[in-house]
Amino acid sequence: MQAIGLCRFSYPALGGFQIRHDTTEDRIAFLYAAERIEERLRLFETVALPCLAAQTDPRWEMIIVIGDSLPKHYCDRLRDLVARIPQISIQIHAPRPQREVMKEILNAARTDPTQPCLQFRYDDDDAVSVDFIARFRAAADDCARLNAKHQVVAYDWHKGFTAQFGPAGIMAH
Repeated sequence: MQAIGLCRFSYPALGGFQIRHDTTEDRIAFLYAAERIEERLRLFETVALPCLAAQTDPRWEMIIVIGDSLPKHYCDRLRDLVARIPQISIQIHAPRPQREVMKEILNAARTDPTQPCLQFRYDDDDAVSVDFIARFRAAADDCARLNAKHQVVAYDWHKGFTAQFGPAGIMAH
């Protein structure tokens, strides 16, 4: 079964944000502010990518969505960060309605739309266990009868850790 992850890396979508901006230009200025984007790249490199690179099941893919206005030097750094993980690709899109563009990207990535597909959203500061993909596949297998009866089934692993990074180190709870 195909497994596809989707990560918006500071993609200036129209909608889909907790912070409101009056214009797309205001959103882009916020997302690409040097201090913010540097932090996002650090977290992506040190938190989000290592656990993806270490997955015990290599049969997955991740699409990272970036805006067409992401400055070239940040785009180049992002490409360098993911270059060692063959399952990851980067797609560049102009600002569009968030749900619409993400749906199009996921549907286009499906190798066989008639077959079930595991999909997951991944933030640029997320981390998962190194057996996340294997556990996701196992959960789908365990729920085969449920999956057969419903077009869409959501899995939620709601227990985990929240980490905060600061001068005193990593605080996890």
